[in-house]
Amino acid sequence: MKDLMPPATTSSVFIGMQMLRRNPMRTFLSALGVIIGVGSLMAILNLGDSLEKYSRDQIERTTDLQLIEVAPQTTDRVDGIVIAKANAVTFSMGDVDSLAERLNGKALVTLSVVGSQWIALDGDTAKYPSLVMATLPGADEVFLRTIKSGRFLGAADLSGNVEVVVVSKRLGERLARGSDVSSVVEQAVLVGSHRMRIVGVLDSVKDEQASLAYVPFVSKVGTTMMKDGVKYPRILIKVAQIEDFDQIYQQVRSWLVERYGAVDNQFSVTNPKQRHEQIKQAMLVFKLIMGCITGISLIVGGIGIMNVLLASVSERTREIGIRRAAGARKRDVLIQFLIESVSISGLGGCFGVLLGYLVTVIALAIIKSTTSAPIEAATSISSILVAFSAAFFVGIVFGIYPALRAARLSPTDAIRYE
Repeated sequence: MKDLMPPATTSSVFIGMQMLRRNPMRTFLSALGVIIGVGSLMAILNLGDSLEKYSRDQIERTTDLQLIEVAPQTTDRVDGIVIAKANAVTFSMGDVDSLAERLNGKALVTLSVVGSQWIALDGDTAKYPSLVMATLPGADEVFLRTIKSGRFLGAADLSGNVEVVVVSKRLGERLARGSDVSSVVEQAVLVGSHRMRIVGVLDSVKDEQASLAYVPFVSKVGTTMMKDGVKYPRILIKVAQIEDFDQIYQQVRSWLVERYGAVDNQFSVTNPKQRHEQIKQAMLVFKLIMGCITGISLIVGGIGIMNVLLASVSERTREIGIRRAAGARKRDVLIQFLIESVSISGLGGCFGVLLGYLVTVIALAIIKSTTSAPIEAATSISSILVAFSAAFFVGIVFGIYPALRAARLSPTDAIRYE
C-alpha cells in the first residue's frame, strides 16, 4: 500500500500532500472559503495602502514638508457663536528678527499676509484676479521660487517709498497678451487701486493654477490688506535640514510662549509631518476595523477546512489504524493532518492574494472613473505577509482538532473500523 510508509516526519508530509492530490475538487472547495477570506483581507489592505499613498502624495505635492507656518487665531467661539478675537496677535518684522536669531541660521524666517486683488497693466482695461502676498526679501527661498526675468524683492524695497511687485509666470503671460513674458518687467500695473512697477517674473512651478503677485510687506497694498484687522500676518519658517525639523518646531513653540505667553489659544502652528502621521493612523484604524470584519470570512473558511478534515478522518480511520500498527507514531499522524490543513489554507492564501489584488484594481478603476482621483494600486510586502500569515494561522488553528482526533485513534479499534 503506497500510503503505508516508514513512520517518519518526512513520510507524514509526503502522505499529507498525496491525500490532497487524490481529491483535487475537495481540496479546492475546502480552500474556497480561505480564498474569499484572504482575498477580502488583501483587498482591504491594498485599498488602505493605495489611499494612504495617494493622500501622502497629495500632501507632498501641495505642501512643503520643511515649512512651518505660524498664524494667529483670529476668532473665538462663545456660546456656539464664532466671533472676531479681540486680542489677536499682529506679527511684525521685529518678530521675524527675534525668531531668526533664536533659530541661529538653521531656518529661513519670513512674514507674509495674503489677499486677493484685481491686477491690470496701467492704462489697460483687462483685469486679472490674483492672489497677492505681501512679504519680505528672501521669501522666494522659503517658497522655493526661482526668477525667470528681472529680480525678486530686495532690502531696498522695504523703505516704504518703493511700490514694486513680482508676478508669477502665469500672471505675466496674461499681462503680456502673447508677447514674451519678460516684456512686462519694468511696466506699471494697478494692484487694486495702487500703482506699482513690475520688477520680476517668477518661473513656473508644477500644477500652478492661480495668478500670483508678491509685494513688499510695507507697501501700500500690504498695509491696506492688514487695515482694520481684516488680514493678519503669518510667520513662515523654512527648515534648512529635514532632520532638524522636530527640534526647530519645538523651538518655535517655545519662542511663542516666551514672547506671547501662550500657544494653543493664540496661534495655529502647522506641522506637515503630523498630517502624515494622522493619515497613517487613520488608515491603520481603517485596516484594523475592516480586517476584523473580513476575519469573519476567514473563520468560516477555517470551519470548512475543519469539517472536511473531520470527514476525512472518518473515511480513513482504517488506514490510520494500519499505519499506527505498522509503527507510525501519534506525532506522525498529527503532522500528516496538520500538513493537509496548512496546505489547504496556504493554497487558499496564494489564490486569495491574487484575488485581492484583482479586486483592488477593479475597485480603484471604478473610483477613478467616478471621481477622477489618480489613485494607483499599491501593494506592500507587509500586506502580503499579513494575508499569508492569516491563512496559515487559520490552517493551524482549525487543523489541530481533526489532527488530534486522528492521532488519538486506537490502532486496534481503527483497524476493525468498517
